[in-house]
Amino acid sequence: MCKRILSSSLVAFFFSFASVFAGNVNLLIVQDVEAEAGSTITIELEIQNDDDVIGFNCDIPLPEGFTLVEGSGEHFRTGDHQLSLSVIDDNVARLMLFSMTNAFLEGDEGVVAAFEVQTPGTPGNYTFDISGIPVIGTILNGEATNVITGTESGDVSLTGGEFTVSLTVMDEEENPLQGALVTINGGEYLTNEDGEADFQLFSGSYDYSVEMECLLAAEGVINVSDDLAVPVIMEGLPGDANGDGFVNVLDVLAIANYYASGNVAAFCFENADVNNDGVINVMDVLLVSSMFAGDNKMLMQQGLNSEDAHAYLNPDGISLTSDGTLAGFQFELKGDNLSSLTPKLKLADHHIVYGYDEGVLRAIVFNLNNKPIPQGTIGIVTFDDHAGENLAWSHALAGNLIADEVPVHTHTGEVTGIEDIAKKIDYRVFPNPAENVFWVSFNNQSNHAVSLSLVNIRGQTIQQLTADEKGYSETEFNVHDLPAGMYIIRLNYKGQTVMDKIMLQ
Repeated sequence: MCKRILSSSLVAFFFSFASVFAGNVNLLIVQDVEAEAGSTITIELEIQNDDDVIGFNCDIPLPEGFTLVEGSGEHFRTGDHQLSLSVIDDNVARLMLFSMTNAFLEGDEGVVAAFEVQTPGTPGNYTFDISGIPVIGTILNGEATNVITGTESGDVSLTGGEFTVSLTVMDEEENPLQGALVTINGGEYLTNEDGEADFQLFSGSYDYSVEMECLLAAEGVINVSDDLAVPVIMEGLPGDANGDGFVNVLDVLAIANYYASGNVAAFCFENADVNNDGVINVMDVLLVSSMFAGDNKMLMQQGLNSEDAHAYLNPDGISLTSDGTLAGFQFELKGDNLSSLTPKLKLADHHIVYGYDEGVLRAIVFNLNNKPIPQGTIGIVTFDDHAGENLAWSHALAGNLIADEVPVHTHTGEVTGIEDIAKKIDYRVFPNPAENVFWVSFNNQSNHAVSLSLVNIRGQTIQQLTADEKGYSETEFNVHDLPAGMYIIRLNYKGQTVMDKIMLQ
């Protein structure tokens, strides 16, 4: 909408409305333009005048997507005239052509002013509207007068401007990803077997997004002014086993269930295989648990050495002997009537996930906060009476607190347990915590020697003693030169091991 301009600094250009000479025509016209979308064009204003004209002023709203090119104003048919061109609120171009000496424009038709605009990238028809109240000014009877009799708006027709844009979607190793969903300019496209999605776009800037199951969404902006090839790299989220974009307890359970039975509705193998060894097992469970729990970071930096573990299979359950650094345990059993075998967990604060697959029972034991399995020989699971027959080991493996693999040696038919050993030797460590010295007491009622070891948390043996006397015995450990912290006492008796923690102050 054009507006009358009032400015105290332009007194010579104040026009009042008055009658014009009868029958005279004075028109302000915007010339039509045809151009390519996304190009820079010139908007020309013409005055056709029967009266002598000094100048004009007008506000022209620029259509959406058009921007004024600063400093591009020109004027014609002029003597000592000046052109003022600026952009005011709501993207309106304000023009004023005037003469401080009230000089008349030359001639009675033709372009009097022009300016440049940058067009949008979308083809179509746009109108430059001056149908409001513009001013064509002159002097009549010594008075500044608006002699305009009409206006003609200009049409800008933008054509062409289409370019071929090809997005190539790849994984982190630059392998093409087929079936990725590309969204751009309101349209959706699926990538082909080469990871490509091709589409036609006009000049301009476009936001795009790419989504694919098990990968993090990719987003960006494309600036189109020519044919364009755009590579897009999509990344996975290590630990996000279920592909929901987060790493949490659901992923731990998804990995455990995948190992146990393979029956998981949504599973992202690459994300779940956190240690990239190509296998889903207890190490991946432990790593993902550590990710969302935030535990063991200092321990992971220091390193940890764990001793081999031993697992004992008996008709009533499974026992495990370990050094107190294990965070998870997985096992596979074969036998008859396995579907009737229900392993029940004996460890407090731990979880078990199990399933049956191709005649094998698979199970994983873990703690969501990576709490270690207690040291020594302890019962892990029990079986219902008369459940399963001819049970035998198929596989067993453990992971320690930093998710390093720990070998597990399997045994069948050997009765063991910390309760049995403790009763036989009356085992005790005192004082605990200790300072400078502590003792281990036991009552050896057999002719078998007892081996005692003091081990640090990295699995390194600090001291080792042997007691072969029968009967009650107390063995002294001098630790005055050892750093304060947690250590492990390992007692080996008749091929079985009992372990306990000792704190040094």
